[in-house]
Amino acid sequence: MRRSASRSGLRAPFLRRVATIPEKAEAGRHSFTLPIFGGGGLDLDFRRPVTIFVGENGTGKSSLLEAIARNSGFNTQGGSRDNRYGTEEEDGGLAAALRFSWLPRVEGIFFRAESFFNFVDYVEAAYRADNNRVPPWGRRSLHHRSHGETFLGFFSARLGAARRCLYRFDEPEAALSADRQLEFLALMPSTARPAPCNASSRRTRRSSWPVPAPTFCSSDTAASIARTRRDHACPALRRFLS
Repeated sequence: MRRSASRSGLRAPFLRRVATIPEKAEAGRHSFTLPIFGGGGLDLDFRRPVTIFVGENGTGKSSLLEAIARNSGFNTQGGSRDNRYGTEEEDGGLAAALRFSWLPRVEGIFFRAESFFNFVDYVEAAYRADNNRVPPWGRRSLHHRSHGETFLGFFSARLGAARRCLYRFDEPEAALSADRQLEFLALMPSTARPAPCNASSRRTRRSSWPVPAPTFCSSDTAASIARTRRDHACPALRRFLS
């Protein structure tokens, strides 16, 4: 009998590699015009449970996370395979021009800050329609909390699952205060260590991450995404602290 991914002995990272398929790139179309996707230059290996994409606005961090979500069968507006709402590109967009290596393809969720409240509307409506069931974050609607409390309430309810998962976060710190960001970071080790999960996150701000040996990838490099060590990823923060 075939063992499910959630019960097998395989451990993160479950997404092992993402690489451009040059013949499928569409010149002049958005995403393909970004330097990291142009010219067949993207070839990214994932070797650790946590990977963090850093870079300036407009360099392709969100586009890459959306493509990974799309290839996973997840809603690119946010959510998991079971969440169907909003509209998506019918032709697959960037995801159709990338090659993904999985071991294996697992469950998880895609958090997208800019459309998160649409996701909350969808989920809470679905729970109400199902005999008024209580959502994972409790009876108090996320719409009845502050912006930061909403984000953290969702993270607390969803992270740390005892099954094998792949979490993708697009700007998870957007609504969080400095203290709330630390609370969010405190959730990461419990996700990355005991539970064999894979997490990737997109950030524009630089800060230190108290998670075990993450990989930092910069999308600012013109030809490809350059892998950097953690102590080289935050020069502005180091200068500020010194």
